[in-house]
Amino acid sequence: MSANLLYIDDASSRLQTFESFENLSQYILEHRRNTSSQKRGRTHDTKLLVSTPIDGVCHFITLGNFLRRLYCTDALTDVHVYVEDHVFHAHRAVLCCFSGYFSEILTSRPTKNVPIEVKLLNTRAVAFAAFLEFLYTGERTALKPDVTADLMIMADVLDVDALKVTKGNI
Repeated sequence: MSANLLYIDDASSRLQTFESFENLSQYILEHRRNTSSQKRGRTHDTKLLVSTPIDGVCHFITLGNFLRRLYCTDALTDVHVYVEDHVFHAHRAVLCCFSGYFSEILTSRPTKNVPIEVKLLNTRAVAFAAFLEFLYTGERTALKPDVTADLMIMADVLDVDALKVTKGNI
């Protein structure tokens, strides 16, 4: 039995139909290879990193490691993301740093109520767990093809350029 998967192509705004996650993954990989938006933001980030004195780089590494430790211990989390029957705890700063979607929803309505609660529909918990792991570590772990396809779709929907598939990060 084949499943029909639907995907909206950003470039053409057309609804695409696929028979499997493998077909969808292949389409997204090919689509990303052929778009010029791959370099958006990366060139600036690379130039900034190269021009930053070593003390500044050490500062950013320390900050990143601290945020990773907070995530591993669930300390100081201020956002609860509900996906399926799971609740994921995260830091607003990390979500906003990497995701245009989260940046928009978490900064457009400033609130003093903590934790901020967000519910994501049409997302699988296993994929969102891998998504958060990537945000906090920058690493893509070996995943099943269907989870990888979910991550690629989430990269588009949640506007996460660092997770989008390009020639440089396949």
